[in-house]
Amino acid sequence: MTRHAFSAPVALIKRARGFTLVELMIAVVVVAILATIAVPSYRQYVLRANRTVAKATAADLISRQEGYNLDHKRYATSLSKFIQAAPFIWIARAI
Repeated sequence: MTRHAFSAPVALIKRARGFTLVELMIAVVVVAILATIAVPSYRQYVLRANRTVAKATAADLISRQEGYNLDHKRYATSLSKFIQAAPFIWIARAI
């Protein structure tokens, strides 16, 4: 039996072609665990951000309603009066 000088590295290269099924399953499990931790945190972040926007919009509406009351001696009955007064603010918030 003859032995080649390069037989060991060739065997290692042949073996190191890809990942085993066990390695791929471990990677999938790790990604799944990270996703179960990250998704609820992201949802909470989005909820807090939306709540902040809603509070700012409500404060803006209150301010506009009071301004309308000062000008017209009554409160506005629809939002169209505010949109006509400053349409660019509502368009910017919708985007």
